[in-house]
Amino acid sequence: MKKLYTVLAAALAVAMGASAASPLKSLDKVNIKRDFTVKTELSSALKADDSKSLIRKAAKAKAAEGLTAEDITSDYLCSAYSQATNPETNSAYGWDNLGVATIYPTSATDITINGLLGLGSEANFTGSFSSADASITVPGKQIATVLIPKEEQTPGATEPEYDEIYMKLYVSRVKWDATTINDQLVETDEPIVFNYNAAEHRYSYECETSADGKRIVTLLIMERVNKDGSHIVTPTGSYSFFDMLAMVDLDAINGIINFEALDATASTAGNIVFKEEGAYIYGEVTGNNKFLVKNLYDYGFGVSVEFDITSDKKISAKDVLLVELKEQGKVISFYLSATNDVTGEIDEEAPIEFQGSSEVINTEFGQSTITMFSNSQLLVDLDTSMQYRLLWEMIQNTQMIFFYDVFSSAGVEDVTVADENAPVEYFNLQGVRVENPEAGLYIRRQGNTATKVLVK
Repeated sequence: MKKLYTVLAAALAVAMGASAASPLKSLDKVNIKRDFTVKTELSSALKADDSKSLIRKAAKAKAAEGLTAEDITSDYLCSAYSQATNPETNSAYGWDNLGVATIYPTSATDITINGLLGLGSEANFTGSFSSADASITVPGKQIATVLIPKEEQTPGATEPEYDEIYMKLYVSRVKWDATTINDQLVETDEPIVFNYNAAEHRYSYECETSADGKRIVTLLIMERVNKDGSHIVTPTGSYSFFDMLAMVDLDAINGIINFEALDATASTAGNIVFKEEGAYIYGEVTGNNKFLVKNLYDYGFGVSVEFDITSDKKISAKDVLLVELKEQGKVISFYLSATNDVTGEIDEEAPIEFQGSSEVINTEFGQSTITMFSNSQLLVDLDTSMQYRLLWEMIQNTQMIFFYDVFSSAGVEDVTVADENAPVEYFNLQGVRVENPEAGLYIRRQGNTATKVLVK
């Protein structure tokens, strides 16, 4: 994934609060990561799903009950298993990250999804929120306005110029025995239901499959249409199908991470080269002075790393287990570890430690607090079999930014050092601290424990 924001740009983009103004979207009027190429046929990869089951990226968890629309108000990283060409893998059918979408309520039961499926900040879809299971139901056949930059800008124009196009989103029933793409994709009025996984902070839509899971029955269709919703027919006679989606995930995000990773292509045996990388992340205080980070170093939202929050505004973890897999009956563990500053070797006992700080910044929406974490260590990701090349291999100079006050949420002011490890201080009976107490009566304080002692 390409670097998404610099630290400065991220800070400038902060806009806290439950509204359409997202703290993680760029300040540009439009945020589009789509190639508006018409799709005129079902790909061979899609047809191949007749004979094999779709594989989910991660297991599901039961949605929590009793949530409100305010509880799920957030920015979400939208990814889809789609027909559109994946720019990162050049694959005609696969998972692709489509940018940031924002979900926010307009009433207790009504919500708006802004920027869904990478269609930009002008594209809005409305739906209803269920307090029973936190699911979101979006009526089918909604048409969103999408702004795309004009190919030719007016010389001297002070603002970018855009053309409007219109995108219709609906569920289709797939008629495999039809001979044309128009007849294969049968448009329906069926609602688009996003189910909520409370444990993962994720909304998901999945196409319907046959009972054995080997045949696609429905697809979520994005079709470019006229303003009135009528079809745009291409020169080949097909409708202007923009994308065909089998699954859509919306993973909650509230921060970004920027770091330097090993550039395996540019590096040589005598010269290690690093390149800048970045990703969206999610951070949550989970109680007991713990801070959980999802998608750390872009390992995926299915990978969660738990840090300890310390009283000096640091987060720390040792020899982090990222994931395990079984291969030929053996368990292979994947780790993220720190290295020794002197020897450069992996040090399982060295903590991966981030120094944190909270800052109040001014935005066009008022003052907001951000929390920044920095780490200059050289980190290594590896597996116990030493036979896999992981995502980065080596990482350094990390900075994470979360768009809220992590330490306030953690009650870090109440975090205390265990008495037996805290420094000892002496005070006279007037409350004045004494560096080197002489003979007399004093108050001895260590951590939260204070006692009167007689120094002889």
